[in-house]
Amino acid sequence: GSMQLGVVPFENGQYVRLLNRGRAGGYLFADESGKGLSTDTRREMINTVWRVQILETEAVHVVLRGAYGRHLAATPMNAGFGHIGELATQCVFETMEDIHLMWRTIPGSRAGDIVLLNDTSSLRALRANGLYRPWNTGVTLQAIDRTNARLSLMMEWGVQVIPEVQRPPFQLRPAA
Repeated sequence: GSMQLGVVPFENGQYVRLLNRGRAGGYLFADESGKGLSTDTRREMINTVWRVQILETEAVHVVLRGAYGRHLAATPMNAGFGHIGELATQCVFETMEDIHLMWRTIPGSRAGDIVLLNDTSSLRALRANGLYRPWNTGVTLQAIDRTNARLSLMMEWGVQVIPEVQRPPFQLRPAA
């Protein structure tokens, strides 16, 4: 059957960390460049914090804003040597037509875990890369089949909601 795309378990205005379930683990990390993404185990860094915005157009999507005021984005660019699929990056959100910044979710294999999907050119899942090369911490997009989605743990993310009292002050500063 076809997969049920939604935004569960995200809620508008939340601050979250996304922990990759692959062997290398690590949090989705907004690189200091304000452009790149990686996975990183340093949980306490503000780079691991993402602000959730739920957008309703024809469909409901989630937009994730990182520590440098930029948003998690899909690109059509090849991810480069040693990486699977296409490049994921940080981008400025300009208009409601920026569909490369809009994500939907399907449940992962464990309760509360999700797969983040972008549907610009084909349906692609956000994934970590470090399985065979632990030093390869890049985050990329891998195309998946709508009807027979074969998902790996590298595509599954645990959503950790940050309680209001623990939110870092001035967390979402724009890139310099």
